[in-house]
Amino acid sequence: MGPGNWEAIITPEETERIRAVFANPDRRVGRSAKSLLAGIISCGKCGNTLVTGGWRTGQTAPSKQHFYRCLPLPGRPERGGLSASAAGVEAVVTEAIILRLAATTLPDMAPGEDGGVAAAMTQITAARQRMEDMARDYGAGLLTRAELHAAKAAAQHSITEAERLLGRTSRSAALKGIPIGDEAALRKAWESEWSIPQKRAIIAALVDTLVILPLPNGGARFRPERVQITFKA
Repeated sequence: MGPGNWEAIITPEETERIRAVFANPDRRVGRSAKSLLAGIISCGKCGNTLVTGGWRTGQTAPSKQHFYRCLPLPGRPERGGLSASAAGVEAVVTEAIILRLAATTLPDMAPGEDGGVAAAMTQITAARQRMEDMARDYGAGLLTRAELHAAKAAAQHSITEAERLLGRTSRSAALKGIPIGDEAALRKAWESEWSIPQKRAIIAALVDTLVILPLPNGGARFRPERVQITFKA
């Protein structure tokens, strides 16, 4: 593939730098695949996707208290300052998803729909993970602001195209093989059978927007009403 005839968004040198960053084996990748909602859940202040983070509750604490948080960016005063307990948020979302599935009746799936949905889900998950990773790399100084915006625009375009495909496809294809309508079976599968990527795909199939509202006085104190879920029609 050779150079195009259109005006470049970023220079070839910047393109190579982005590729080098993503090819670096020392880079911390795949965090959204280990987190239920990172890259899916959004900040109620600025609209940016939230990432996972954690800190120890004491010097001798054996584990970390994990949070979903909005990463601050220089020159963007609306960014940062919002966080919420990951355990609390995930409990609210899990319950909402299970109840939605238990009360859902799906139409028959048209032939060939399942393959297209699987590909679209993979595309969305991968693009959202790239956006999370790019935000982290920008905060670490590995990407310039121009590189961040260009790469983020490309990832968002990939998400938009995949969502258009999903919009033309029956939800039954995305939820194939799930015990729709059986709350007990759904809870069992969610707790002990489905992997985090599978759960993320289910959430993406059902949820239109997932937003964490800020506390009026700031802070990370968890309140269930801060979690705002809008399901797809």
